[in-house]
Amino acid sequence: MSPSFLDCLGWDEQFAAHTREGFEFGRISIEYQHIYGIMTESGELLAEVTGTLRHEARGPLDYPAVGDWVHFRMHPGGDR
Repeated sequence: MSPSFLDCLGWDEQFAAHTREGFEFGRISIEYQHIYGIMTESGELLAEVTGTLRHEARGPLDYPAVGDWVHFRMHPGGDR
């Protein structure tokens, strides 16, 4: 069986334990003013953190960084 795109990015099955229903996984490839590029099985997407995270973050270290694995949910009709 050939590796998936996420496998090529360093995916480890231990991450699957953190899968939540309705979410997908990706890896942060770029960050600019809290807009993120996420590499996923279906290509690169743009994303923003949730309002809850923005509200609860105490500083920059609470935000995702390039190289982090994140789970995300696509919103219908949205571009992020």
